[in-house]
Amino acid sequence: YLSILDADKEDLEEMEKDEYMKKYQEKVEKLNENKEFTSFLTHEQDIRFQLNSERLEGKREEKLEIARKMLKENIELSMISKVTGLPIDAIKDLQKN
Repeated sequence: YLSILDADKEDLEEMEKDEYMKKYQEKVEKLNENKEFTSFLTHEQDIRFQLNSERLEGKREEKLEIARKMLKENIELSMISKVTGLPIDAIKDLQKN
């Protein structure tokens, strides 16, 4: 899991497809908000982590936008999930909003 600190763009794209990595990312983001935890990171590690987190978040936002557009076209939830990699529950949440 520490490999996310040194991941390049292609590695991050592969990681974001993995449900465990998505859960890991959420936990790491919470840890990164913890001052006691972040005091142990070097400045360089912190910058790399922030950049990678921003990339992953950007990719997720892009997928959400694609899902919104597909919903407007009345495409089935299962197809949206297959195309975007988003869980059906997340797509249903988009439908509500």
